[in-house]
Amino acid sequence: MVDRSPQALTCLRDLLLLAGFVVTAPMLGAQEPEPHPQPIPKPVVQRPPMDGVAQAESAEAQMAMAKRIKTEARGTRGELRMQRLKNAALAFVAVAHYWPEQESLVVEAHFRRAEILRSLGEGGAARGAFEDAVQASEEGNDYGVRALLEIGHLCRRAKRHVDAIRHYRRARDSQKASLRFQNDGREWLARTYLDLFDWKAAETAAEHWEMHAENTVERIQAEDLRLRALVGRRKLHRVREELEDLRARMQELATAPTSEGEAVQRALEGMKVIRELEKARRNGR
Repeated sequence: MVDRSPQALTCLRDLLLLAGFVVTAPMLGAQEPEPHPQPIPKPVVQRPPMDGVAQAESAEAQMAMAKRIKTEARGTRGELRMQRLKNAALAFVAVAHYWPEQESLVVEAHFRRAEILRSLGEGGAARGAFEDAVQASEEGNDYGVRALLEIGHLCRRAKRHVDAIRHYRRARDSQKASLRFQNDGREWLARTYLDLFDWKAAETAAEHWEMHAENTVERIQAEDLRLRALVGRRKLHRVREELEDLRARMQELATAPTSEGEAVQRALEGMKVIRELEKARRNGR
């Protein structure tokens, strides 16, 4: 009886190799390993065609096509510019139409289309496209959060402050989104409350922005909003003290011969609370 145990086959293989033979699995009575099956590419799902926009070979190619069409509007004016922007808006619609399962690209496409519609003066259609971006996005998608902010801006400009605040809060509370866009929600909450003379709410929102600020310039801008709220509350002596304290703390950095130092100095000089404090002083407050 022939010994075909693994140990025996290994020993036989070594002897054959020493004798100069090329050893294969069938020579030892072993089976060739099964070849790894090659992955079968998923077929592209053909969607119903859109007028004027063909389906590309991939979602990425569809998005690239839309962006390329948008760039063609640069440097143009009048009717030509409007027509090219409308073509671009339609091309972004095609991304969502042909590739609805590509969530991140679909959300961006809705957002880009909304930007175009807004630039064309179509405010209602722009808001609808921003809302499409919000509805299509999962929690944490930055384009979805940016769409919330843009809807908030549209509402604020239309004096619909309750709706604006609601959308800014949703942006602020999007925990999985980039801190930058969460902070935009905090900033615009503070600005909106200032517009409404809701000094305490503005102060709180500005404090929250300052706590989460990404850099020194942002902290100064948040501090400016908070101090403006204190002026509204007629805490003028406190504002003067805190403003002087801020300048003292930033003195070394603001005078540093660096780009950051220049940015900090500009932020300090651009604080609106300085003018509002002077105005309150002239009015005898």
